[in-house]
Amino acid sequence: MACSRAVDAARSSDGDLRANLGADGVLRVCLLVGLAFVRVLAKITLIDSSILVPLVLSTAFAGSYAIDMSIENVVVTGVFGLLGYLMMRYDYPRLMIIVALVLGGNIERNLHQSMLMETALVGLFCPKHQHLSDARHRRASRAADLARAL
Repeated sequence: MACSRAVDAARSSDGDLRANLGADGVLRVCLLVGLAFVRVLAKITLIDSSILVPLVLSTAFAGSYAIDMSIENVVVTGVFGLLGYLMMRYDYPRLMIIVALVLGGNIERNLHQSMLMETALVGLFCPKHQHLSDARHRRASRAADLARAL
């Protein structure tokens, strides 16, 4: 009964039962493999850092080179690795840099989109929605009133 409800829910949500069950199957296999090798993988923590650090660094640099087969990726990996080391060495919080790198593109795109919707930056962030053109108009009318008074 519960199994048939799950199959119906999978069919109704996406329409493709095989795709939903296929993704579920992959997750189950990953879970089973992870549980099967958890004791062996836990022993990695016992490896001496003089062996583990060069292994991880060489894997990271080889992986960054393998993405586009360009040395620029390796240089960027090294620069960010050095930046992370210096931040850790001088007790600088690394979370802010990670959040900025992950969310920076989305924030910039959304800011650009909101700037296109609004005609002026002041109108976007000012609670009364006073635009720069309104301020110029008020200044000009005040100057005209002052000229009439004289």
